[in-house]
Amino acid sequence: MPDVFGYSWALPQIIKRSGMEYFYTSKLINNDTNKFPYSLFNWQGIDGTRILAYIQRLNYNGRYNPETVETIYNRFDQKNISDDLLMTFGYGDGGGGPSYQMLETGRRLKSFPGLQKTEINTAASFFDAVDPLKEKLPVWNDEMYYEFHRGTYTSQARTKKNNRKAELGMRQAEMLAAIARDRHGAEYPYDKILEAYKLILKNQFHDIIPGSSIRAVYEDCEKDYKHVFELIDGIESSASDQLTAESESNCITVFNSLSWDRTDHVSLSLPQGFSYAAVVDEEGREVPSAIRDGRIEFEAWAPALGFSAYRILEKPFSGETNISVSEACLENDYYRIMLDENGNLTGIYDKRNECEVLEQGRPSNLLQIFEDKPYCETAWNIDLEYQNKYWNLTEGKVEVIEESPVKGVVRVTKKFNLSEIVQDITIYRSVPRIDFRTIVNWQETEKMLKAAFHVNVLSSKAAYEIQFGAIERPTHWNTSYDKAKFEVCGHKWADLSEGGYGVSLLNDCKYGYDIKDNCMRITLLRSPVDPDPDADKGVHEFCYSLMPHTGDYREGKTVHAGYELNVPLFVLEGRRIKNEKPFARITRENVIIDTIKWAEDGRGIIMRVYESEGIRGKTGIHLSDPAAEVIECNLMEEDESVIGRNTSSFEFFIKPFEIKTFRVCK
Repeated sequence: MPDVFGYSWALPQIIKRSGMEYFYTSKLINNDTNKFPYSLFNWQGIDGTRILAYIQRLNYNGRYNPETVETIYNRFDQKNISDDLLMTFGYGDGGGGPSYQMLETGRRLKSFPGLQKTEINTAASFFDAVDPLKEKLPVWNDEMYYEFHRGTYTSQARTKKNNRKAELGMRQAEMLAAIARDRHGAEYPYDKILEAYKLILKNQFHDIIPGSSIRAVYEDCEKDYKHVFELIDGIESSASDQLTAESESNCITVFNSLSWDRTDHVSLSLPQGFSYAAVVDEEGREVPSAIRDGRIEFEAWAPALGFSAYRILEKPFSGETNISVSEACLENDYYRIMLDENGNLTGIYDKRNECEVLEQGRPSNLLQIFEDKPYCETAWNIDLEYQNKYWNLTEGKVEVIEESPVKGVVRVTKKFNLSEIVQDITIYRSVPRIDFRTIVNWQETEKMLKAAFHVNVLSSKAAYEIQFGAIERPTHWNTSYDKAKFEVCGHKWADLSEGGYGVSLLNDCKYGYDIKDNCMRITLLRSPVDPDPDADKGVHEFCYSLMPHTGDYREGKTVHAGYELNVPLFVLEGRRIKNEKPFARITRENVIIDTIKWAEDGRGIIMRVYESEGIRGKTGIHLSDPAAEVIECNLMEEDESVIGRNTSSFEFFIKPFEIKTFRVCK
């Protein structure tokens, strides 16, 4: 992977469980602050898996001549252990390739007096030669953070949002299609699934997803994602038709694709002819609901990997609200949130933990715009000097939008130059998040928008979600390595916790974070000019959330909260359940059922799970229908061992942050 802008701590496990043994890159030689310490080493992943790794001390495209041979040998760090090293060569920046001149030079330099001996061979032959030396090599037990190109976590926000929605949309579409195939013999839309994944993967290429391509690329990208979402909608609709039956327009079916029971807020069109309404569950019990702008909102509960049913009745909601809203305060059973006259947060009192969440005297949810003019390659980079010039958006207009049994909303509108930011600060009856649902008309050039929260938490480390797990990074700048991480990447959440208490910052499509001391910031938008002079100008819609909690991110169920923000309950109007039982139930909620799909070779269903909190232990999965055989596989769906026959449940031991894959055959 020669030209990727940093390497996740989850990669060693993924590489090894996919049938590979070795890792090669050269990218980290371009760090702007610290030299990566090793050339040849063992890279230990988040779950303890180790792979043999090599960082080439020259760029991946290089000339084959005496100077490069001598240079790469002199820069090789493990000469005391290995006599062999690798140098790739080629002409061009699109992957490159050897020229006739390079091949001829290689022939002449093979055993040139006074120069290191060279031969043209394969990367595999190099790794085979150094593999016996693994036990003598140093170990790097961390992510490979790239001290450069930090702006790529944020540039071209529409593409990043589309990627997030497409990844999670395909997860749910595959799940519904596999369950429909398993239970009702429905045709599995393999060709459509493959088509969608190929488009998603194409647009994960650098420089597309990092936001460092030209304008024409993103025009094509929008068309690709539009087609992906059409494919997802078609797959979900077809599978849903198999799993439910047509019914009266006031019948509602809700599907939960997550592997734990959940209650969440849903919204749908009010049935035609209804002027007021209430919602009841399968037992006829009324649930909190409200009507707004021709839509009905209510609280829905659904079991893990299962369905629940509701009906809309033409009668007023008879319950009471626990939510109160004014321009200065939002309050529910979880929080009392205080705002100043401009809509800035001045306090959040956590009722469950009886404490003040925010540092007093400093506004939070503070929107800050920074001058963002890096030294070079503006779409790629953020320089630390951006912090020297900024504007705090402290003035705004505040208005109450909603106070209902389901939720409360205060709208704050702020302006900067030609840009406008409209935020709906939202609280719920039964969801312990504070959402900041945001629409930005962004018309800036070489500016960066961040949201800052000053929280009453003291910790030298913050945790961030990465692929299939989490990583801790420093919140201080004690060393040059710490300071170089002034902007870091994460997925659905970041968390700052001390002993017994913490605060999580969630998002539905952002990847850039900046947490120093007790200030938690999320990077919302940039506006680079190279290579796209109009990057990110226009309207953006996104949501980020604050969630105070007991304990650290584990006890606070931050992993679940991140999923719930990103994976709303799937609502089917005018459909009823065909007596569908939940597909499966897992015994430990820290183990996430991430994937349910039909096997690539057609032999049963593939279930992929991962441990999300760094806690080892025995775990069980209970299936609603018995399986003839359950087989553990690798990530390539190659069978490894039978772990159950003619059973409705199976057990396995899982290590911290381990990924496991099972084939369930009926």
